[in-house]
Amino acid sequence: MSAGVHIASPTDLPQIVTLYFRVYPKVNQASLKSRADYLRQLLFEHPWRSHGLSSLVYEDKAGRIVGFLGVIPRPMMFRDKPITMAITHNFMVDPTSRNTLAGVALAKAFFNGTQMLSVTQPQDGPSRKVWKAFGATSVALQGLSWVWPLRPASYLLDRLRERKLPTVCTTILKPVCWLLDIAAAKIVTRQSQGERPFCIREDLSLEDLLTCIDELSQSYALRPVYDLTTLKWLWTLLLQKKKYGELRKQCVRSANGQRLGYYVYYAKSKGISYVLHLGARVGMFGTVLDDLGRDATERGAVALSGWVDARYIEEVSARAFYLKHRCDDPLLTQTSNPALQTCLESGNTFLTPTESEWWTWFPDTAANNTPAMARN
Repeated sequence: MSAGVHIASPTDLPQIVTLYFRVYPKVNQASLKSRADYLRQLLFEHPWRSHGLSSLVYEDKAGRIVGFLGVIPRPMMFRDKPITMAITHNFMVDPTSRNTLAGVALAKAFFNGTQMLSVTQPQDGPSRKVWKAFGATSVALQGLSWVWPLRPASYLLDRLRERKLPTVCTTILKPVCWLLDIAAAKIVTRQSQGERPFCIREDLSLEDLLTCIDELSQSYALRPVYDLTTLKWLWTLLLQKKKYGELRKQCVRSANGQRLGYYVYYAKSKGISYVLHLGARVGMFGTVLDDLGRDATERGAVALSGWVDARYIEEVSARAFYLKHRCDDPLLTQTSNPALQTCLESGNTFLTPTESEWWTWFPDTAANNTPAMARN
């Protein structure tokens, strides 16, 4: 049997799962069934199967799967014309076969697909080298995250703890940071009284969320296309990522009931809350962002973090944020369309974590404890 690339089929799933554990030997073997179920959802049950792009496997001469590349097509609009974007995930090659051309062959087959835009988020150096060899690039504006420390002292302590601050120091500093944050919150509250416009916050249904995404992404040259079926399917996967906190979708309205904007984020008490979507009508971004900050503060979040939208850097900077490049797993894109490349470089795109590889990651994978949107 000749070695080569083939389209992945449901009968390949057991070998793909086995390959996963050979590539990631430290992963808990007890999660074998849950990982198999999750991969089945991603590979063979997603609602975009009719778009003509499939996941790929590489078989050696013995018929053993030694390489895999997950592919999920996503319908997009580029300047009001429909195009297909392809998102890769779980790119892996058996450690015993890395001296072969399995990885290169998989990448070549992928880039020969019918998509106009390819998106990937490689988490290691070798993968990045493969993608860049095929023309994938990291666009600066697509690789930035913002961070808003809501409880600055506690946030700093959390960062120090991640950098191996001794436990005894953490224990001593924790109540001190708590008191400092209370004092800071009171000062900020007094200073901002009378400045906040009256807003109404309400839970969004998926139907209303679909309307918000469609309305508020219309002005972007590149934007996603969802319907209720695709949004419901995606939402079921997002809900599985419980380690990030409570998944909230909120609409912000003015006193007279006009929709000002919306946001979707994981509210995590005593941790960093990660923003997936944040949209607003013209002139209302700051108002919606402030309401997001209040909502996260009420739920005990230490900080907020999300992807940078080039249009709102000024509003972001005005709220004592800081920007961070996601160097551990940058968003890489590839297109042969010069106009689309210019669009990506200018930031005229509605690309969020739900239009990247991030949402495909297994909910309990140790290597992905921190979302790519805000590793810092």
